[in-house]
Amino acid sequence: MISDDESFASEKLDKTVNLELSGNQGVTGDTEVLTPNGFRTYKTLKVGDSIYTWKDGQLNVNEVQMVNVYDYDGEMHEYAGRDFWQMVTPGHRVLYCNGINPIQIDKSENIIDQELMCYIPVALDNTRIDYAISDDDLDAVVLFLTRGYIETYDPNRRPWLRWYQSENRYGVDHFLSIMKRKNIQLTSSVSVWSAWQKGCAYHSYSLSKGDSEYYINLMEGTGDQLPDWMFKLSKRQAQRVIDLWAKTNGYNVDRLIIFPLKNAEGLQHVAMLAGYGMGQTDRYVRIIFCRNKAAVRRRRIHYKGKVWCPTTEDGIVIFRKDGKVFISCSLS
Repeated sequence: MISDDESFASEKLDKTVNLELSGNQGVTGDTEVLTPNGFRTYKTLKVGDSIYTWKDGQLNVNEVQMVNVYDYDGEMHEYAGRDFWQMVTPGHRVLYCNGINPIQIDKSENIIDQELMCYIPVALDNTRIDYAISDDDLDAVVLFLTRGYIETYDPNRRPWLRWYQSENRYGVDHFLSIMKRKNIQLTSSVSVWSAWQKGCAYHSYSLSKGDSEYYINLMEGTGDQLPDWMFKLSKRQAQRVIDLWAKTNGYNVDRLIIFPLKNAEGLQHVAMLAGYGMGQTDRYVRIIFCRNKAAVRRRRIHYKGKVWCPTTEDGIVIFRKDGKVFISCSLS
């Protein structure tokens, strides 16, 4: 039996899936698309904007040719599983595989009642070259985003960075080794926190204002959002970010704690660059280490509201509904 999390090898992808599409296609009005500038709704997406697309299983960028929006009152098709959810019109072209044949495209009305299991792509490959940043600087920024903060209580003085971590969590040795290689001098202290931490020692390290300025500039602000350059990373670099974030600020390898919450969308964006699927809750981003997820629930439902779909050259885009990402067809 094929498991829910089975990932089909990229060489199985049908190289003809990016075909001209037509017909009555659409997703619900609350569904977003992923662009190089983050997730966008039909209200914020414009003709000429860049948008991520799927081209033969790889990440590509197109310009939006049209934003098609219309009122709808009728049957919709729901495909859902753990960490993904999509609702589409019966005429929507769905990207899927059944565990036997390669990934293919067909109208939802021809898929919704199939007896074979239906697997929906939730991730794709990123073939970008490395962004121009060292691994040490990349790791340092992640460590500051997860377990650091910027001291700004005196408006008349330059801010500085402080980093802290529990002795029983990952990161202290890695942080110190980076600072040593960068010849950065640190002011350190150790404190024992509350009983619920069972007397655990916390290590705190402060950078000089000059060294802090370098990393604050790399972080592009106050540290409450991921810097824009993180959305230009290669697959290797993006995986490095996700792995280190999980080690220093995660429940486990696949659940990344979101703090502050503004980082949630940025982490989903980076996870997609890493070749992972993802879902978001109000507390963490869950990473999916596979390309396809089983639609364990398929059903027909009634829907009344806005339906929309962008028009792109490649004809396949990255959607998100209720914090859960899926890959499906656009108009072409």
